[in-house]
Amino acid sequence: MHRRLLSIRKEAGLPEEISALRVFDVIAWMDGKNRGLGDWVNPLTGEDDTSRG
Repeated sequence: MHRRLLSIRKEAGLPEEISALRVFDVIAWMDGKNRGLGDWVNPLTGEDDTSRG
C-alpha cells in the first residue's frame, strides 16, 4: 500500500515532503465526501465547517 500511495503522490505531481500517510488521508476524506458520509466537524470547536462545501 505504501508504494501505491507514493506512486499516487508522484502521479499527482506532489513534492516528496508530502507523506504517504497524508496522501491516504486526502484520499479517504475525498471518498467519504463523495459518499456523503457527513459534514466535516472542526475537532477543536465541535462546530460544523460549512465552508468546505
